[in-house]
Amino acid sequence: AGQRRFAQSSTTTPLGGDGPKKVAAQASNVQTQASVHQKKFSWMPGRGMYYDLAGRAPHYKSDWVDGFRTNIGILAPATYIFFASAIPALTFGEQLADETDGEMNGVHVLLATFLCGCMQAIFGGQPLLIVGVAEPIVLVYDYMFRISKTYGIPFLPWASVTLFWTSLFLLLLAVFNTCFYAHHFTRFSGELFGVLISLLFLQQAIKGLASEFSPPHPHFLASASARRAEVGVGYGVAEEQPWLLFNGSFALVLAGGLLYTSIRSVEARNWVIFPGFLRRFIADYGTAVFVLIWTLLSYIPAVTGPVAQQLPETIPRRLVIPNTFDGSKNYFVLQRLGELEGWHVGAAIIPAAIIAVLFFFDHNVSSQLAQEGMHLRKPAAYHWDFFLLSMMTLLCGCIGIPPVNGVIPQAPMHSRANAIWLKKKELKPGEEDDADEHEGRPYYILENRVSNLLQSLLCGVALLATPILQKIPRSVLWGFFAFMAIEGLPGNQFYQRILLFFTDPKRLHKVKEDPKHATFIDTVPMGVIWKFTAVQFAGLAICYGITWAGIVGISFPLFIMLLVPAREKLFPRIFDDKSLQEMDPLDLSDAPSEPTESPGDDPYRLAHTDTGVPAAEHNPYAAFPAPGYHAQHAAQHNIHHASRQQAGTPGSLPVYSQGGVPATYAMQPMSMQGGFAPITPMTPQQQQQFFSVQQSQPAQPR
Repeated sequence: AGQRRFAQSSTTTPLGGDGPKKVAAQASNVQTQASVHQKKFSWMPGRGMYYDLAGRAPHYKSDWVDGFRTNIGILAPATYIFFASAIPALTFGEQLADETDGEMNGVHVLLATFLCGCMQAIFGGQPLLIVGVAEPIVLVYDYMFRISKTYGIPFLPWASVTLFWTSLFLLLLAVFNTCFYAHHFTRFSGELFGVLISLLFLQQAIKGLASEFSPPHPHFLASASARRAEVGVGYGVAEEQPWLLFNGSFALVLAGGLLYTSIRSVEARNWVIFPGFLRRFIADYGTAVFVLIWTLLSYIPAVTGPVAQQLPETIPRRLVIPNTFDGSKNYFVLQRLGELEGWHVGAAIIPAAIIAVLFFFDHNVSSQLAQEGMHLRKPAAYHWDFFLLSMMTLLCGCIGIPPVNGVIPQAPMHSRANAIWLKKKELKPGEEDDADEHEGRPYYILENRVSNLLQSLLCGVALLATPILQKIPRSVLWGFFAFMAIEGLPGNQFYQRILLFFTDPKRLHKVKEDPKHATFIDTVPMGVIWKFTAVQFAGLAICYGITWAGIVGISFPLFIMLLVPAREKLFPRIFDDKSLQEMDPLDLSDAPSEPTESPGDDPYRLAHTDTGVPAAEHNPYAAFPAPGYHAQHAAQHNIHHASRQQAGTPGSLPVYSQGGVPATYAMQPMSMQGGFAPITPMTPQQQQQFFSVQQSQPAQPR
């Protein structure tokens, strides 16, 4: 809706290289139609993809120009998201190798991330969307491998045929415009799925660390023997109990060390020590640096003291990843399709349908989180991206590698990593503008294709460095899994409401005093909040329990999809409409309407709102919510603070002006060249109305 308002009201050049005003005005009409039709279902095949392409085509050039315009600055988000994609890819590769007896491994996962990431960056409708192999698909492949062993089905050919069926299902879903249903995904199901992903990350970290105390997997032993034969050294495998205990304890040290240092490093921007450039470097690249540091520390037992003379070569256990150029039978899987019987091909429809349902939810939610609530200026492209996903799935099936889809939390992390922070307009007496202090600082998201393409190419470069990757201890990756689980929770409203269960009622006022708190805490009774959270937690428990239900666990995506109609049809019978709209609105169009559709009709919004530039992160005065808030809360957010203004609440009417005259944003980007669209100038009548409001209620400093 914010994109639609901008398209209707803006007469200036969009961010980047979209061209003169005339071109922008012509493009805005197409963009407006595309934005409107994204939420309308049509039985006309391909109409959704048509409007997606029509909306994105005018911005394709600027997607590249805006990225290259930042020069070396684009490397920061590209390398940041590369490590956030590559390290999980290696970990999923280890998990797949364990679950499939080495049929698939880290090279295949990295290859899928590289190829499909480049396709998304170049041909995708939403270039900020990050694709990769996700934890749920690893679970599905685990169950598929068990089924293939039970019934004597060749796994690799069967997996490829499954992806062929999946690609067909995804193609039909995209052609028949079903992605409009993504606008029915609300916080309830989306955030439940996000917590489930974090829970699965944490589960795998715990299982991985527990396995360090047990004898290694057979495929790990085979790899260790092959490596020992290749290099001609080694002292055997740690299978005796004392060595297993030492290996497990050392793994806990490495994993715990990486977890702690990574959590501390992401907070580096708020440190008071070290120069600003060093704090920024630690915040952006600290996790990758600490992976290197803890990898180096893992060699201490092998080079010090008498233990080094007897230490088995499998302490600590390191990545089992073959060299990329050693060849793989997976790439010639099409030659093995003749090994399948007719019923094998038919049976593949079942897991294919499960994967299609999983992708429909996971991919669209990832795309939704990467753009909604970020106030992006360019339209979404759900149908086209889903069509492109079907082509990616087909490609993965042809060369025998695992399929990819949009991933959480990497997709929204990528959008936030492309934030360009602007200078503060107001400073306290004696305060200097600190580029690393983001509180109260406006920003906008740099929508580009360059950062996504660079991070995908870096995944391809990693394929050339497998001898180096083999040095990384598995326990370090388990620690990174725990880090990803924890990092996926902040900003998740479901997780925040769970914390309310443990909040002392006497200290609840401190939560409400925090300007970052969600607005529903002020308007919804606490008993209703707890009841809604309990229902959501029950859904999470059921969904998580299904993943442990043996072969039936492959059906867990079906239950997640059932939560969407349950939210629409069942919840209104349990909760009152007002509370539901505050905590989990069905759609922006269903939420209470704003006073005006266009910023030009309201002097307050006109003086303080640039529809192309979102306000500072968690700014209580923002006319729209910042990242971490769902876009559907925009209307409630505005009405909440409008009521504060009418009640005379201090600080409810911030002022952005130059020389006492309401003006457009006078702020300049701090880390890049190029500007953004200013708001529409006020008419004299609107200025007079604005000054009358300002004089009757003086504004407080932010």
